[in-house]
Amino acid sequence: MIGNGSTRGSTANTFDVSFTVPTNQASGDYRIDVIYGDIFEPLVGIEYHSPTDFSPRMLKINNAESIVRPTIKDVEEVSKP
Repeated sequence: MIGNGSTRGSTANTFDVSFTVPTNQASGDYRIDVIYGDIFEPLVGIEYHSPTDFSPRMLKINNAESIVRPTIKDVEEVSKP
């Protein structure tokens, strides 16, 4: 889950979404599976699920300030002298 956001109506039957990416979020490609929305008056929660409610989407995050854990590709045993 990536940060809280806000929306506003742009035109009929659409909405714009904005959010802040956390400073420690790792760079990468993230699949958007679920979008949650809350309306505060009256209090209502709405969920949209991919691919039923919207086409699958990817979100690319480039965050040079984050650290990505390296993977291990090969391990070699070295005998001690």
